[in-house]
Amino acid sequence: MLEFLRRIFSTADFVVRVLDGAPEVCRGKVASGFLRDCREICRREKIVSGTIYGVRQGDGHISLSFSGNIPEGCRQMLLNAWNLHV
Repeated sequence: MLEFLRRIFSTADFVVRVLDGAPEVCRGKVASGFLRDCREICRREKIVSGTIYGVRQGDGHISLSFSGNIPEGCRQMLLNAWNLHV
């Protein structure tokens, strides 16, 4: 599992880490609206830590991957927010 996460981190176009409930971009760039939505979702869903990875696929689009401590329902909200800002 650790190797999988290392590989994702090394190939990710962007990485957003949630620390103490506050998402921050620690690699790459994301739209300010997406980051604002991440903050709101994390606040509302009480997410205190986690990581969101933006990984470019073979066809050029970026898909999101998540660390295990971001629940499935929250992942869907973040995916919806991402799709609004791409």
